[in-house]
Amino acid sequence: MINDDYTIKSTSNDETRLLFQGPFNGQTVKWQTHLMTCKYYKLLNNITNEKKIKQFINISPTSKVNHFEIMICLNIDQITKADILKTIIMIRQYKNLAIGTHEFG
Repeated sequence: MINDDYTIKSTSNDETRLLFQGPFNGQTVKWQTHLMTCKYYKLLNNITNEKKIKQFINISPTSKVNHFEIMICLNIDQITKADILKTIIMIRQYKNLAIGTHEFG
């Protein structure tokens, strides 16, 4: 079960920006999250080939202590509340998160 302990900063069918807390390297941190569809990621980055890109997570530090930016790209048609909640759960439960880009799926 997830509590409503996250804040959505902006949302659309293609992307959502939100804040939530979760574990990282043995600490509780604030995740500044940019969740998007892979289709939207391709559009933003002018990727024109027809090949599907792999889902990925990219984690980078910010200038604030215990704050990290996390970009999550998912191969879904649109972002729903269920996708947002599943993403929060995934990040909170994933034990081997690390700085950098990690493909999955």
